[in-house]
Amino acid sequence: MLSNLYWLVVVTLLLGVFYLISVRMGKLKVALIVALVMGVLSHSFYYFYLEQVLVKSYGGSMSVQVPEGQYHLGVTWKGDNLWIQNYDPAENRCIFREFSRGSMLEGQVVINDCNPVHLLGNERLERLMQNQPGDQALQQPENTGKQEESGKNNAQE
Repeated sequence: MLSNLYWLVVVTLLLGVFYLISVRMGKLKVALIVALVMGVLSHSFYYFYLEQVLVKSYGGSMSVQVPEGQYHLGVTWKGDNLWIQNYDPAENRCIFREFSRGSMLEGQVVINDCNPVHLLGNERLERLMQNQPGDQALQQPENTGKQEESGKNNAQE
């Protein structure tokens, strides 16, 4: 909705500038050049900056492609910047990439030897969780105070 409003305002301004310069001033070539430059600048501003801000702040939609051979893990907004996390199984690394149209001014963080747990599969994940000793402590939080006191008494004796 807001992107349509943006383009309506841009087209109205372009037509108004073209009319003023070509009809009122009688300079058709100058009007065409000014309108063309304003159109390119308006399109660039929308494509490289405004689309992402409108999607985050006011709703809307945009699409992002996951690079071939990688798996998508997650996405988050940090300020007005969209950060995407992908996993590259060929090189066993996680890639956090800041999304920017045209790949201009993008940040990237690479974690080598990254093994995302949820990509292991259900069987391997269940086996991994069965080998975790921390599960017992999570099931009995009420007894920890009594156990600590008895442990202190035993240590003092």
